[in-house]
Amino acid sequence: MIKQPKESNTSTTPKREQIRELLNQAFNMHRSDPQEGFRIAEQGKVLAEEYGGKGEQAEAYYTLSCCLDTLSDYDRALDYADKALILYREIGDKEGEGKVLNTKGISYQNNATLAEALVSFSAARDIYEELGNAIRLATAWNNIGGIHDSLGNYEPALEAYLKGLQIYEEEGEEEYGAMVQYNIGSIYYHLGREFSDYDKALDYFKRSEKTLERLESEYSLALSLNGVASVYIAREEYDAAREILSRVSEIFEKIGELRLQATILLEIGIIDEKQKKYSSALQRFQQAASTLQSLHVLHDYGTAQYHIGNLYFNQEKYGEAIEALNEGLRALEKTSVVKMEKEIRWVLALAHRELGNLEETVKQMVRHSELMTEQFSGERQDSIARMQVRFDVEHAEREREFFRLRAEYMEELARQRSKELSTTAMHVVAKNTLLQNLRNNLRSLIDQSEGKARLLSKRILTQVEESLRSNDDWQRFEEMYQLVHHDFVRELSEKYSELSGTELKICALMHINLSNKEIAELLCVSGRTVESHRYRIRKKLGLSSETNLAGYLAGL
Repeated sequence: MIKQPKESNTSTTPKREQIRELLNQAFNMHRSDPQEGFRIAEQGKVLAEEYGGKGEQAEAYYTLSCCLDTLSDYDRALDYADKALILYREIGDKEGEGKVLNTKGISYQNNATLAEALVSFSAARDIYEELGNAIRLATAWNNIGGIHDSLGNYEPALEAYLKGLQIYEEEGEEEYGAMVQYNIGSIYYHLGREFSDYDKALDYFKRSEKTLERLESEYSLALSLNGVASVYIAREEYDAAREILSRVSEIFEKIGELRLQATILLEIGIIDEKQKKYSSALQRFQQAASTLQSLHVLHDYGTAQYHIGNLYFNQEKYGEAIEALNEGLRALEKTSVVKMEKEIRWVLALAHRELGNLEETVKQMVRHSELMTEQFSGERQDSIARMQVRFDVEHAEREREFFRLRAEYMEELARQRSKELSTTAMHVVAKNTLLQNLRNNLRSLIDQSEGKARLLSKRILTQVEESLRSNDDWQRFEEMYQLVHHDFVRELSEKYSELSGTELKICALMHINLSNKEIAELLCVSGRTVESHRYRIRKKLGLSSETNLAGYLAGL
């Protein structure tokens, strides 16, 4: 349960300053040291629930969510994000709401729950569009593009990326824009593999590279350069690819990204092997394997041992091949990756066959066949699951569009009905004013008339007074009022049962901002009578003289 703050409402109390400092420190650590960041955020949460307002509590839950997402604890991350979202909505903090929705989308995406991720990113996009926050709007478009990209829905992915890119360029955010260019290049690379046309991919990768080079953004630059190298490899321009990948390796080493450096060394080794530079290839593979083993990255280490073993096999060094491949298997046994084990089993079978080890050859081939079956079954299930996710994403998009259109329709309908209600009220006021003036004139005429004229005037006066006493106009007005404001009168009467019928009418009319004069004319009473009712209503509602009665009713 969220505790209410025990201190004053002053926004700069020492406790609140301490809360902000803790949460800022925790957020700044949520990627580099999420465990420590979570511990500090927990301290901030305890203080926020004890001394802070809803804003501090929401910020604490948001920070905890960010730390848990980095720790891959997605269920708890989403739980804290939901708590933060509720509080931000209660205090009307749209910026806070938007950033939490974005964080939820990232957690859903990391947990492969892509339909929910798309819904969250789309909701964040709508908020930032409403607020006019261009940078975060562009980020939301980029995130939406990433979801479609993951599903292979390249057309909507490209459309979203281009929208994000346009905004970044308009706002002068060059680094963000360059990374979107890299994302667009990746789409064209995937499409290019089908048609052997990589020109657009290379163009976007190089545009990204040029900007990031100028900005000296090394990590992002390395990613863009790797994209350029992938195009050269696809075109079999191996010397150009090796030169670029060597530079990428140097960048990753410089900034301490040793795992990524090792994977780049594997790529360079594969190029060396294709060009029959076996000594250089072996050196690259062994260097990568040593790094990955020290980092305990078992899947990548197993992959490096596969490349070493396969290289030995191609050089007819079957004993060394078997030794390296078995080392790779031992590493992969601790993972759940089927594909690389399948490749290793096949080369092992061939190596044992060359050495005349028929029993071991059969054993490896049988296991290879089993893995092929498992992989096919898994790919089939993945394909079905991916189709289901695509359906869920498309359904979520259509559902979101339906609710958006329905909300627009209901908003427009409410505006029209509110306008009609005001028009009806003014019509009744005008009619009653006319009848009251007519009644007063008839009374004067009766005093001054005799005979038939006097009788006729009395008859007309009776009809006018009956019309003024009639409840028909009020009933029509009340029916229309219910369409616009639904159960306002009923809920008010349930909450304040001591209010009389006339007082409820006056409350309803004040709720739509009618003046005392207009209320008096609508109800055919004097202004003094309305003032008296307002006084009694204020007492029954328990409002002080400082509280604006009309404002209070409008807020209900």
